[in-house]
Amino acid sequence: MRNRRVTWIAGAVLFVCAASALPRAQGRQASGIKADYDRANLLRDKIQNTIYHVVDTPTWVDDTTKFWYRKSVRGGNEFVLVDAAAPSKGPAFDHAKLAEALSAAAKAPYTAVTLPFPAITFVDKMQAIEFTLGGGGRGAGAPGGRGAAAGAAVPALPRWRCTLGEYRCTRLPAETGEGAATGGRGRGGATGATVVPQAAGQTQTRTSPDGKLEAFIQNYNVFVRPVVPASEAPAPQPVVPPLGAAQAPATPEATQLSWDGSEGDAYTFTSLVWSPDSKKIAAFRRRPGYRRVVTYVQSSPTDQLQPKASTNEYQKPGDVLDLDQPALFNLETAQAWLVDNALFPNPYSNSRLEWRKDSRAITFEYNQRGHQVYRVIEVDAASGKARTVIEETSQAFVDYRRPSAGLSDSGRTFRYDVADGKDVIWMSERDGWSHLYLYDGSTGRVKQQITKGNWAVHFVDKVDEEKRQIWFSAGGMDAGQDPYFLHYYRINLDGSGLTRLTEAPANHSASFSSDMKYYVDTYSRVDLAPVMELRRVSDGTLVTTLERGDITELLKAGWKPPEVFTSNGRDGKTSIWGVIFRPTTFDAKKKYAVI
Repeated sequence: MRNRRVTWIAGAVLFVCAASALPRAQGRQASGIKADYDRANLLRDKIQNTIYHVVDTPTWVDDTTKFWYRKSVRGGNEFVLVDAAAPSKGPAFDHAKLAEALSAAAKAPYTAVTLPFPAITFVDKMQAIEFTLGGGGRGAGAPGGRGAAAGAAVPALPRWRCTLGEYRCTRLPAETGEGAATGGRGRGGATGATVVPQAAGQTQTRTSPDGKLEAFIQNYNVFVRPVVPASEAPAPQPVVPPLGAAQAPATPEATQLSWDGSEGDAYTFTSLVWSPDSKKIAAFRRRPGYRRVVTYVQSSPTDQLQPKASTNEYQKPGDVLDLDQPALFNLETAQAWLVDNALFPNPYSNSRLEWRKDSRAITFEYNQRGHQVYRVIEVDAASGKARTVIEETSQAFVDYRRPSAGLSDSGRTFRYDVADGKDVIWMSERDGWSHLYLYDGSTGRVKQQITKGNWAVHFVDKVDEEKRQIWFSAGGMDAGQDPYFLHYYRINLDGSGLTRLTEAPANHSASFSSDMKYYVDTYSRVDLAPVMELRRVSDGTLVTTLERGDITELLKAGWKPPEVFTSNGRDGKTSIWGVIFRPTTFDAKKKYAVI
């Protein structure tokens, strides 16, 4: 108690001493703070629209060698079309004519460089484009943004089509139906299949690949029946909820495949999946976990003065989770198997069920609660027995998220089944680095570590089964270069033939043509404006430089790039890379706080 009292007294003395100096210093400090805020508020206006020829992600046109991209120009943006095979480059369309036609049709003023959409889709053999009006993006004039209420319904933006010959623009009819999939817990949850909505009063059904049968859930169990042509369809039955709540009896032609489904352990419609040969069905039987509801309060909603309350399901450590158990049904032999869950007893999530192309088995991925065990499971369709194809363990946790092409929020679990599962390409951090391994799909043994070294594979862009090659991005392979810079490479499945596809010491983003003959390489650094190049996949040679970012006016406005630095870590060996952002009024003679 005495020590705490001394602390408070000392603090009071310091406050009094500081307060005695306030009358003279406070005026200068307040003036300086106001100047800092005024300068910060003007910074955006000062540097906005001072960067030109900065590009968005290129988009290849179907299976052609053509692609388009949008770039910043003085006053706005423009669209560019490139033919990699020619090679040629030019405007994607007549911007002035399209702006005039769209302005007249949409009754809004647009110019050639202020078109209100960030992306286009070529249709009608590239004789027309479609786009979403007000689709967001740089300079697209999209409404909304920050301040929108969390969870608020966002109305669908209008779709338009403009012909590129006569330049006529028409608004397309609004899309109907639910295009979004229902999500499950974690990546690839069993409830993640897209459900095609049925007409009012009809049961949700899943049609077999051969179009002869349809599967559905009734009274919590799995049924099948012949597909009835629309002209012969019976009167509508009551709507069936996804988990199979009570409903009217099935039609006489229906066959019941399962008998163990119940209200608390029901088969789920969204997990139903037919085998490619239309002779088998797989599905999850789900025992629901605890539904914990958390209440959120939005203190300052944008559409009313009073706060708003909303709820969301949010499970906490220790809560009982959904338990999905797979089942197999063989329609030819009338056999059914509820698969023993000894290999997947405590799931955080099971991924969706997937059939082998030859219908011999199903596979799914088991993510054990706690994320220290992750397995690829295969279930034999002839016996219903499960086996482990791949097992990944960690004393810390397995990053079960799928990798993403960008630097942010990327996981470290990648799987590609070669030759219908004869081999499996798998990403793992088991040696301390993210690398690719080749597994024998039959034995579950590692045949080959494909990539190795003190660097990390980041993302797999393409697997060519015929050539047995992989195209991927990785970081940290170049000594003296920021390990977060992504470069692109090609390698054979046996680990030979590693070929570099990008060169410049910068962070790269590559986009490949569908025939894998060309790729667009866009690269930049914090001190280098983006550069876009067209290159050949075969040897990485440069076809042409498409764009170079122009920051001349930005530099004239007083902007200075951050300074890159490296420093050794605590072990005295590991290099730590970072950047220093200095104040606009930086004075080398003064000291500044590091934040």
